[in-house]
Amino acid sequence: SRVRCAESGAVEVEVPEVKEPDVPLPENRLDLYAITGTHGLKGEIKTSMLTDSCIEEWDRTWIRHPRVKEPRLVQVVETNEAVAKGRTEVIMKIEGIDTIEQAQSIVGGAIFVDPTEDFESLDEDELDEGDSDSWPKDWDKIENVEDLVGFYAVSSSTESVIGQIEGVQSNGYQDLLEIRYVDKG
Repeated sequence: SRVRCAESGAVEVEVPEVKEPDVPLPENRLDLYAITGTHGLKGEIKTSMLTDSCIEEWDRTWIRHPRVKEPRLVQVVETNEAVAKGRTEVIMKIEGIDTIEQAQSIVGGAIFVDPTEDFESLDEDELDEGDSDSWPKDWDKIENVEDLVGFYAVSSSTESVIGQIEGVQSNGYQDLLEIRYVDKG
């Protein structure tokens, strides 16, 4: 799709799209980076991280921008972190964006992913297996944080069970989970 840069006198540029057969636009979107500026003359962009998830963890990435009708599937080919004015920026090179004018045309946009990309669909029989503390069978019964009592806590980095939730403490600002940790011995 063609985009016009916000600066006066700018030329229309083509936002490149990675051609992958049968890749639908995701229904769920997780913005990873806000595109905040350009870097250099060869089409690199400056971005600000919006989550703690790195782009390398994802197979497919899209750019959305208010001046582009549909988000575009893109390939990020290089990333470098830079610290400027006390904050971390990520400098990115996107395949097909090779000039500063092309980079300027996407400033103000965001790079997003499909947060469900790595989750496999569960079979119907997998949803009903296990005891009363299992997931995802009882997940739809959660209405408030106290309903988490009895569920298992899982480490996000190792995906192993670290304990079971035994209680919830609320101090008015946040809810703290009481977890009985699993013995490793």
